[in-house]
Amino acid sequence: MIQIHVSPIVKVILFAFLLFSISLSYAQFAGGTGTEADPYLIANATHLNNVRNYLNSCFLQIADVDLGVAPYNQGTGWETIGTFISDLSTANIPFQGIYDGSGLLINNLIINRPNDVGQGLFACTNEAIIKNVILLNVNIIADSYGGAVAAFAKNSTFNNCTIDGTITAHTNIGGLIGKTNNVNISNCSIQGQMNGTYNYTGGLVGYCQGGSISSSNAYGRVSCDCTVGGLIGANSGTNVTDCYTNVAVTGATISTDGYDIGGFVGVNYYNASNYVRCFAVGNVTGSGHMGGFGGHVDISNLTDCFSSGNVSWNATATYSSNGGFIGVDQECIITNCYSTGLVNAGSGSFVGGFIGSREGLGTITGSYWNTETSGHTYSDGGVGRTTDDMTYPYAANTYLNWDFTSVWIADVEGINCGYPFLNEQAIPNSVYNPTFSPIGGNYVGSIFVTIQTLTPDAAIYYTVNETDPTPQSYLYSDPILIDATTVIKARAYKDGCFPSVVSTAVYTFNTPVNDNITFPAALSCIANPNPFNPSTTITFNLPKAAKAALDIYNLKGQKICTLANDNFSKGEHSFRWNGKTDDGIAVPSGMYLYKLQGTGFEITHKLTLMK
Repeated sequence: MIQIHVSPIVKVILFAFLLFSISLSYAQFAGGTGTEADPYLIANATHLNNVRNYLNSCFLQIADVDLGVAPYNQGTGWETIGTFISDLSTANIPFQGIYDGSGLLINNLIINRPNDVGQGLFACTNEAIIKNVILLNVNIIADSYGGAVAAFAKNSTFNNCTIDGTITAHTNIGGLIGKTNNVNISNCSIQGQMNGTYNYTGGLVGYCQGGSISSSNAYGRVSCDCTVGGLIGANSGTNVTDCYTNVAVTGATISTDGYDIGGFVGVNYYNASNYVRCFAVGNVTGSGHMGGFGGHVDISNLTDCFSSGNVSWNATATYSSNGGFIGVDQECIITNCYSTGLVNAGSGSFVGGFIGSREGLGTITGSYWNTETSGHTYSDGGVGRTTDDMTYPYAANTYLNWDFTSVWIADVEGINCGYPFLNEQAIPNSVYNPTFSPIGGNYVGSIFVTIQTLTPDAAIYYTVNETDPTPQSYLYSDPILIDATTVIKARAYKDGCFPSVVSTAVYTFNTPVNDNITFPAALSCIANPNPFNPSTTITFNLPKAAKAALDIYNLKGQKICTLANDNFSKGEHSFRWNGKTDDGIAVPSGMYLYKLQGTGFEITHKLTLMK
C-alpha cells in the first residue's frame, strides 16, 4: 500500500485555499452554498450579476433587485448571464441551475445591443428551472433572439413568471423567451410590447418547439413584418392549455403573400400541437393569412377555444386566407370552438366568417361563427349562426354537445356579451378592453363620451394627453365632455386580474363648439367676471321661449352643479354661481365648463376660478 505524505505547510495552504473559496462565494452572495438545499441568496444587483460565475448552482432571491443603477443601466446595459451563439451551437454556455425569484421584483432590466443575438436576463438555459420571477420595466433591443427571462431555452422549466416591458429584435422575440426547444411553461403572465422587424414574434414566446404551455397569458401589443401571434409567433409540437391573450396583433403592412398573423398563434407547422381551452380577444391587423385565433394552423387539434377580435386586412395580395377563427386550416381537428369578430379582407383573399380556407383532411365539429358580427355568411367550415342564436339564451341548434358543467359557462349575466365563456377554474379572469360611446370620429359641437368594460366591478382609468393610463390617472365615473380634438386612452383594472390593454379613441371637430347651426344667432351665454372669485354671474339670452338647462362641469365631464333647468321666456336670464357643488361643497381653483342646452341648441364655455 502506497502512502502519500503531505507536509504540514501543504496542509495549511490547502486549508487556507478552502477558506478563501468559501469566503469568496459568501462575498458574492448574501449567503448559501449554491446547493438545492442551501441556495445562494440574491439580495441586490451585484449578487444577481454574480450568478454568471456559478451557472450550475441554485439561487434564491430574498429581496427586490433594482438594475436601474450603474453599471447595469449604462451604455449597453445588462450583460446577459451565459453565452448564446445559436440554438444549434455546441459553443453555447447555458445556465443549468435553479433560480427562484420568490415573487420579488427585478426592476429596470435594460439591454441595448441592436447588433447582438441572444439578449435577456439569461442568454440561454439548458435543463434549468426558472420560477417565481417578476421582471418589471424591461427594455431590450437586440439583433435577434430576445426574451425578458431567456433568449433561448432548452429542456427547461419556467413557472410563475410575470413580465412587463418592451422587447425589440429582428426575429425570435417573446415576452418570456425568444425561442424554446422542449420547454415547459406554466402560470406565466406577460404585459407589454413585442416588436419584431422580421419574423417569429409572440407575446409569450417567439418560436416554440415541443414541450408545453399552460395557464399563461399575454396582454399588450405584438407586431412583426412576417409571422406573429398574440401568445406564440410560430409553434411546432408544443401543447397549449388554459391560456389566453388580450393582444393587439399587427403583421406586415405591405402587400405580401404567405405571412401568418393570428390573435393567439401566427403559424403552427411541421409537428402537431394541441390547443385546449384557450381564447384570444385582441384585434388582428396586417396582410397575409390571418385569423382571430390562428393565421395558418397545420395538423393540430383545437378544442374548446374561441376568438372575438376583429381581423382587418390592410393591403391587397394575389393570395391570402382570412377567417374569424383561422385563416388557413390544414388538416386540423376543430371541436367546440367559435368566433365573433368582424372579418375585413382584401379583394385577393379567401374569406370566411370562421375559416378562410381549408386544405387536406380534417374535421370541424360543433363549431360556429356569427354571420352578423363577422360580416360573412360563408366559411370554409363551421356553422353560421345569428347573434340571437349565439348569445344567451342560446338557440337549441347551437353549442350542441358542449360541456356547460366543467368547461363552458352560459353567459347569463352578459360578462362576455352573452357568448359562452370558459370556466374560471380553467382560465384566469381577464379584464375586457374598454369601449367608447360614441366611437372616435369627427363631430360637430361638444359631445359626452362614455367608457365601459364588460368586466363587472372593474375600474377604468383614462387620460386625455396621449399618455397611457395608470391607476394614478383619472378614474372614470361620469361621461367626459369634449369640444375640441381629443385623444382619449382608457384601461380597465380589477383586483386579482391582469389589466386590459389600452383602448384609444380620437375625436375631432370641424366647427367650433360655440357655433350653432340650428338656433338663431341671438342666442348667447356669458359669465362675468371670468376668471372669478368667489362668485360669477352667468347670463344667457334666448331669442325665443324655450326649455333650457344651465349646468357646471369639471374637466372630467362630471356635472357638479345645476344652476337652472326650467321653461324660460324670450330674453335675458341671469344666475349666480358661488363656486360650490349642488351639495354645498366649495370646489378648488381651476378650470370648469358652463353649459347651456335645450332642444336644438347647445353652448359650452370655459370658466376659471382663481382663489
